Amino acid sequence: MAALRRLRQMLCVLPLAALAACNGGIERGDKIEYLLMIDKSSTTPVALPVNADFQSYLCLRQQLGIIAVFSRNGSVDYSERPGTIWSSDNENVVHVSNGDDIIPSIDPTVPARYYPKGTIKPIAPGFATITADYVGIKTSVTVHVQSPSSIILSTSPFDASSNASTAPPLSIATGSTQQYYAYATLPNAGGQANVSAIKDVTGNATWSLLEDPDKTFASITNPALGTLSGGGLVTGISPVGPLTVNAHFTACEGTSFGDVDVTSKVQVSDVSSIKVSHDQAFIDIANPGYVPPAPPAVPNPPNPPLPLVIGTNEAFRAIATLRNGDTQDLSYQATFTTKTGNSGILSAFVGNLATALTLGTTQVTATFAGIDSNPAVTVQTQNATLNNFKIAAADKNQSIPAGGFRKYHVQGTYIAASGGGSFVQDMTYSAVWASSNPAIVAIGNAGMLVGVAISQNTNQDCVTISATSASQNPDGSKNDSTILGVAGPVVSGCEN
Repeated sequence: MAALRRLRQMLCVLPLAALAACNGGIERGDKIEYLLMIDKSSTTPVALPVNADFQSYLCLRQQLGIIAVFSRNGSVDYSERPGTIWSSDNENVVHVSNGDDIIPSIDPTVPARYYPKGTIKPIAPGFATITADYVGIKTSVTVHVQSPSSIILSTSPFDASSNASTAPPLSIATGSTQQYYAYATLPNAGGQANVSAIKDVTGNATWSLLEDPDKTFASITNPALGTLSGGGLVTGISPVGPLTVNAHFTACEGTSFGDVDVTSKVQVSDVSSIKVSHDQAFIDIANPGYVPPAPPAVPNPPNPPLPLVIGTNEAFRAIATLRNGDTQDLSYQATFTTKTGNSGILSAFVGNLATALTLGTTQVTATFAGIDSNPAVTVQTQNATLNNFKIAAADKNQSIPAGGFRKYHVQGTYIAASGGGSFVQDMTYSAVWASSNPAIVAIGNAGMLVGVAISQNTNQDCVTISATSASQNPDGSKNDSTILGVAGPVVSGCEN
């Protein structure tokens, strides 16, 4: 019985999001059996073993928390309870907040805000023990502080090697947004020698536009109150020449690492025109051997893509030409619609993605800031039966650099309902993607991350990437997989 009770308690602790279902009110006479330390730095909190070694890096705050596990009635987050006291046994290496550390602000009119209890600030390389004490019940972790190898800015949610600081100024449309990301390369990740990880540290920075503090021409967001997430989102307000996007890492101040700012350039211009195009993979299949202009130009292929199979998806592109002559991909910001009278042929758009619903022909347009795309793009639909489902041959048994990425595609071979002919359609956006080990390589299923495999660390490894048809496949039998190597070639059995 005791074993079952302990199992129930642990299931309530992991994941943290399930806590609400486990509390149910503390019963009279129930007592705390033990405290469990957790890492709350990411969107999914992770439980830490007692006296675990916890990796920390200069310039990067992290948030620890504790879960009180009760003898009979589940568990509760006690991280910020009044009776919880946090301490560091070596303040020269790590400082830990007790809810009294002020969050730096670039706006002096904003009332003082404070980091939550358990937020740690690394001071210098070395070791320190962090202890949480709730009325005499304690739990601890050993924090190992190191210096990050680098911190850069990027405008990509997956390309952590593309340094926006060394790129020409990026143009965005008035009224549009551009997300900036900060990526840190962290050595000896997870305590493993010679293994580096790429970490999104956008939420560790205080963001500003140096030449425009009054937000006349553009604005930029900062992390949500009391958190280490968010920030870096630039919104264009009025046309202007280059502004400096500044990411200031306040956790660097007063440490052995120094005072760190990372910058890039952005400029704002009005939209001149917008063009819509089909998904590039659909175009390529309809035009074998066709090589389109380099992105983000909109290609004009000699033949239209094949009709879209009912039940499958297509992602459309909307490219804006700005008045300063630059272009911006607004595929995830423009509003896509089908022309009146034909709206039932495609589903309502989710971002730039639509599903074929019924037989027919329609036109797709995109609108941004009151400007409509011209001309409209024609979409035909058809009925067909999925016969074969394969990851594209060019994506089989590939490798990516350490910390790199690869865009995957999958193709379906169909038998047309009309005429019975066989044809191939891109199904990248009609598949469910998975990685055998997301801690090594993650792969996306939404927005611009669909089918994009992203290396999570910089050691040599490999995983299995799989795709399963999300339509016309009720038994899940239409699927395929391949091996992806990281920082080295694919060899037999490496994914095991």
